[in-house]
Amino acid sequence: MAELASLAAPRMFLTFETAHKYQLRAYIYQARDVIAADDSGLSDPFARVSFITHSMSTETMKKTLSPTWDQTLIFGEIEIYGDPKALEASAPEAYIELFDHDTFGKPEFMGRTKAQVMVKLDPADARTAVLQWYPISRLNQDGGELLAAFELIKCPPTAPDKPLLQGKDMPFLPPKRGDLYIVPNGIRPVLQRTGIEVLCWGVRNMKRYQLAAVTSPSVRLECGGNVLDSQVIKDTRRNPNFPQNLLFFDVMLPKEELYMPPMNIRVKDHRQFGRKPTVGVHILKSLEKFRIEAPSEMSATLGNVYDEEHISTEIIE
Repeated sequence: MAELASLAAPRMFLTFETAHKYQLRAYIYQARDVIAADDSGLSDPFARVSFITHSMSTETMKKTLSPTWDQTLIFGEIEIYGDPKALEASAPEAYIELFDHDTFGKPEFMGRTKAQVMVKLDPADARTAVLQWYPISRLNQDGGELLAAFELIKCPPTAPDKPLLQGKDMPFLPPKRGDLYIVPNGIRPVLQRTGIEVLCWGVRNMKRYQLAAVTSPSVRLECGGNVLDSQVIKDTRRNPNFPQNLLFFDVMLPKEELYMPPMNIRVKDHRQFGRKPTVGVHILKSLEKFRIEAPSEMSATLGNVYDEEHISTEIIE
């Protein structure tokens, strides 16, 4: 034993005299094609961001597979030891986990991803973080994608009784929506007024749901936080087509294809006693391939910012 002890390596310690304070700003904009965690085929997702020993969560979005949080999480005071230059060269990663909120019981884990953090040693640094899509996974299962960006800003020295969040030398805080900070201009996608025209023809070959045939369906379309419902087919056995086929959205959508939100298509069946179960879900990940140039007279009417999308969709189960 004495020989083994003599061969043991000496203990080594790494010590730092002072810690530097930083502020992390996590810009959580949206996600798409996340895992359906509820029996309805939808989820109530929220995101939890973890960085070193700190964590914060977004608000919960209800009944969607493509949530748009449009939220900035601000970690006010993070102490990190070591040379700031070394931190800038190799910053810790931020980890983001998605959960489905349940009224009763613990939230259900829906997947996680990790993201690089952009470090600013000078709060006056004019660089801005860029939103990127990060793949979400749960074990070996694809869990969708998250659109987010992260900034780690070194805080200048302040008085002990002054919170860093309100330091005059720090970048301006993002605007608020109620009590929540939103993603600021310059980072959020640039939006333009867009028209989406949907030809909603009918349904075919719908499978039974809960042992009952789907006979009175309607379709709910969701894009960019806007929702539109079709009319109800009274009886698919007599006529499987919708009474009114043309639906129209007038929405604000990103100019860049990279940030284009998906179109969520959900089929509901209208049953006795007011029950409206979801019997089918489909997601169009991108509408870019449907984009056409607006007619000149239409462009003049809408200020040259009108785009028209034509989507012919048939839901088949």
